[in-house]
Amino acid sequence: MKKTFFFCLLIATTLTTYSQTEQKVRFGIKATPSVNWMAPNETKKLQNSGSKLNAGIGLVLEFPITDVVSFQTGLDITNISFTAKYNTDTAFYIYKDDAIIESTIKGDTINSPRPYFGSGYSLMRLKERTYKTTYLNIPLTLKMKTKDIGGFTYFGQIGGNLFARLSATANDAVEKNSLSGITITKENIDIEKVDITKTMNILTACGNVGAGFEYNISGSTSLFASVNYQHHFMNATKADSGYLIRSRIENNKTYLSEFQNGVKLKQIVLSVGILF
Repeated sequence: MKKTFFFCLLIATTLTTYSQTEQKVRFGIKATPSVNWMAPNETKKLQNSGSKLNAGIGLVLEFPITDVVSFQTGLDITNISFTAKYNTDTAFYIYKDDAIIESTIKGDTINSPRPYFGSGYSLMRLKERTYKTTYLNIPLTLKMKTKDIGGFTYFGQIGGNLFARLSATANDAVEKNSLSGITITKENIDIEKVDITKTMNILTACGNVGAGFEYNISGSTSLFASVNYQHHFMNATKADSGYLIRSRIENNKTYLSEFQNGVKLKQIVLSVGILF
């Protein structure tokens, strides 16, 4: 996070200098609280379990095209969290030394790691997971605004955003299965700050539509606020990986496969800030 902060500070300084020489270009900062939830690809295997409130910060760069149309971009640090509920007896992972172990499946058995019981290994049946992800977010939108009306201008936005994953953790509610001697013990526990970086896609993208207003303070300096709906069309999570396994029973036989864990994000984002 320190490297990201200094990177953003460097960009802010550069853009400020540039905006001072090119008066038509506007530069600003904003806060971006948001409500986030997810839409699973496989609704029979997992379900949305509620929306989450998050916060972010960002830099704004606006290039006028005409008197009423401009191209707006910038650089945001965006935190996104959401909760997924996993149906009974379908999703599990192998856990050892406070980390999820990647598994490989051969036929209908786990080929690696072996053995997956004993020697500190546990099998965790996943019941609910709260995802917590931080992204570097680049908005790319067209902004269309009205003429000044008593110090206010109103605008609409349309475009998209590109997201690059920086970090990803999860809080899991699981049924822990452990081997003690020849006895398997089961207990319901919560695990916090599980590293799930390798289960998340590096990039995602969304469509973005919104509306808002500016209030002029002095000269080119204005306060602004907007509300945007962002609908992701790329999976935030990997559709399948060896970090989450599906177990299903058919004709009294157990079959294993990689769990279909693809989900897409949806967001309502409030942006409040100042443009110079």
